[in-house]
Amino acid sequence: MSSKKIVVQRAVMEIFNKKNLAAIDDFISENIVDHSAPEGLPAGIEGYRMKVTAFVEAFPDLNISYSHQIAEGDMVAGRFTLTGTHKGDFGGIAATGKKISVTGHDQLRVKEEKIAEHWVEMDMLGMMQQLGVIATA
Repeated sequence: MSSKKIVVQRAVMEIFNKKNLAAIDDFISENIVDHSAPEGLPAGIEGYRMKVTAFVEAFPDLNISYSHQIAEGDMVAGRFTLTGTHKGDFGGIAATGKKISVTGHDQLRVKEEKIAEHWVEMDMLGMMQQLGVIATA
């Protein structure tokens, strides 16, 4: 297995699945470029930390698992499934107590054993429907 894939898998396991937010410093570059960050967050690791903290607080049982990953050069791409229970505010949406399961794809650039750049596309429509915020039909 590619060492870059291992970095990504370990980062997801520690930061998201184990909720070890201190591990952000171990796996995320100080100057990470997060192409999917919500507007208004500061650049770099502090903005990334704020984004992750908000997500983990909204979904405290959050789990991310990859069905597959591909590594080429300094890039890792993968398809993942994210599950969790909405128990805290999420982007202004009060806790619903509803369980979600959504899929997504991400691309990450790994430099010097840390994630230096991140793009993610996730089924936000499906998530909003599962939370009951948007009608399903």
